[in-house]
Parts: sequence; structure tokens; C-alpha cells
Amino acid sequence: MAIVDKVKQLWGSQQSSAFKLAAWALAGGIALVAYEYSKPKQDEFDDAESWNKKILDKNKK
Repeated sequence: MAIVDKVKQLWGSQQSSAFKLAAWALAGGIALVAYEYSKPKQDEFDDAESWNKKILDKNKK
């Protein structure tokens, strides 16, 4: 149970509420970034013509 003891020591009552708030904000920020990064990207085309243009432009580069 060494990990549990370390967590209790780190997160114990001697920590200020500002520290706990900052830790939650950091965890929330990391979770939000992970969520946004893992979302499927929206395609930039609506029909076959715009898709072909996008692919051809990409192949020319």
C-alpha cells in the first residue's frame, strides 16, 4: 500500500485549497486536451468534386 500512502501524504489535509484547486484544474486541462485531440477530425469537403480537388492539391505538393 505504499502508493496509497504516498497519495494520502501528497493530497493530505496539510495541502492548501489553492494547491488542490490547481491540481484539479491541471487534471481537467489534460483531460480536455486529450478529448479534443482524440475527436475525429471534420472533413473539409462536401461533395466528390471538392474531395477530388483536395486530394489533387495534396498530391501536387
